[in-house]
Amino acid sequence: MTEIDGQNYTVDALEMPSKHLWRDDVVQQAIHITEAAVLIYDVTAPDSLRLARGLQELVRDTIDATGAATGQRRRDYGLVLVGNKSDIDDEDRRVSWAEGSRTAAAFDGPTSRCAFLEVSARSGDNVATLFPHIGREILRLRRLNQQARRETREPPPPLPIEAVRTLPVLRAPPKHHGGIWKRIRRPFSRQGVATV
Repeated sequence: MTEIDGQNYTVDALEMPSKHLWRDDVVQQAIHITEAAVLIYDVTAPDSLRLARGLQELVRDTIDATGAATGQRRRDYGLVLVGNKSDIDDEDRRVSWAEGSRTAAAFDGPTSRCAFLEVSARSGDNVATLFPHIGREILRLRRLNQQARRETREPPPPLPIEAVRTLPVLRAPPKHHGGIWKRIRRPFSRQGVATV
C-alpha cells in the first residue's frame, strides 16, 4: 500500500533478479505485464549504470515493436532511474548525481519522462518516496492514454455548407397521439381490465 496525493493505492511490484536481466525474452514479458519500471544502479559501479541504459533501450525497443506489430500507437511506459548507495562517502562514489540525472533525462520520450532519484537501501534515505513517485507517473500516463483514446473517438468534423445542401431532407414519421403506452393499453382497458 502506498499513498499518492491523499489516495491509497496498492502497488504490485515484480522484482527481476539480476540473473534474469540477461534474458531478453524474460525482460520483454515483464515489460508487457507492467506499466512502469524502476531501473536501479549502484553509484559505486559505473557498469551498473551502463546496464540500466541497456535495459532502458530494451524497454523502448520492446514497446516500439509491440506498437508496430499491433498497428496501435506507442504505449506510454513509466521509468524511474534510481542510484543506490547515496549515503557513501564522496571518495567511493564513481557515478555522480549529475551523471545519473543526465542519463535519466536522456531516457525521456515524447509523452513519458524518466524520473531520477538517489536512495540508500542501508539508511532508508528516499526509499519511501520511490513508490509514490512511480505511482504518480503511472497515473499521469493513464490520464494521457485516456485522453488520447477520447480524442480518437471524437465525432468527425462538421460537413461544409455545400455538402449539407446536397443531403436529402428526412422527415419524421407521423406522430401517434398517446404514445406507445396508450396504444398497448387501449385494447385491454376496453375489455374491462384494470390498468395501472
